Amino acid sequence: MVIEPIQQHHGLQAILLLPGTQCTIGSSRVCTLTVRAQAILPRHCLIVSGANSTLLKEWGDSTWLNDRPIRESIELMENDRLAIGPTEFRIRQTNAEEVNAAFSNDGNNDSIDDFPLE
Repeated sequence: MVIEPIQQHHGLQAILLLPGTQCTIGSSRVCTLTVRAQAILPRHCLIVSGANSTLLKEWGDSTWLNDRPIRESIELMENDRLAIGPTEFRIRQTNAEEVNAAFSNDGNNDSIDDFPLE
């Protein structure tokens, strides 16, 4: 899956989530996706991509999925809209070119989180 900003927000880039990867979103620089905006916690939410599903776990109050507040872990689906504070993202399927680019990458692509799940 791909998490991409709906509107350009401070240079945010799309994040490619391959199965077995995770993405942290928050205001901290240690997050996979750093969003500097009001109401965003240092570690705001976590997205975990598995072989068959992608789950969102919220750690902050201002996390919304399809205009509904998130209060527990929930599965992300294609065309979902994720709002974290004032920043909105669209969830979409990965295309073949993105997957090929990820595997042929020389290690300089900041949009791929390849940390293994524990």
